[in-house]
Amino acid sequence: MSNAFIIAAGLCIVAGGFLDYLKVPLESKRRIYWYLAALTMLFAVLAAYPDPATILAAIGVMLIATVGWAYAHTPYIRIRGTIYAFQPLHKNAESEGDSAKLQRHEQIATPPKIWWIIAGFGLAFDVAVCSSFLPGREGFSFHNDRELVLYMLGFCLLFAVGMGYGEAKFRYPIAQGQRLQFFIASVSSAGLFAVVYLSAYRLTSLGSSRRDN
Repeated sequence: MSNAFIIAAGLCIVAGGFLDYLKVPLESKRRIYWYLAALTMLFAVLAAYPDPATILAAIGVMLIATVGWAYAHTPYIRIRGTIYAFQPLHKNAESEGDSAKLQRHEQIATPPKIWWIIAGFGLAFDVAVCSSFLPGREGFSFHNDRELVLYMLGFCLLFAVGMGYGEAKFRYPIAQGQRLQFFIASVSSAGLFAVVYLSAYRLTSLGSSRRDN
């Protein structure tokens, strides 16, 4: 019986993800989504019953899943007239003309959110390195932890080059003024992120200046 409830909860989550494709008013989509979220929670509780610890864990997981999805991908979180969403496009979903004024690169996320994600990746690397020095662990070494080194190199190449090029192309200031996040990402990578980012930013700026002249 618990398997049936788990499947039902999964179907509710999937159905909520496809609401965006329905041609119905936004308010109707929002109500349907949260009805489905409540059903998901109910099925999760029924699947976990009667163990209290499992019930609490199931509620926590489903709450994170439904609220997290709504925040990341939809304009369904609306509290006292304000929409809370990751993407500016969704935050302005009920504003007249605001969404249309956003350029494509501005619809992804606000600068603070993007740069906190980048800083988060750097901190995750630091946590992984520090945890290797815990009792019973061998400690960090380039020979034994090649995956972590490759992760950091990939992080620097992907985000540093991409952000440096993009922000210089649109003539934004360095890191769009997000100094704390830029500092965290740079320190976390032992300065490598800053070197790659600033190089990409400078080269792109020079190329743009030459084309303008």
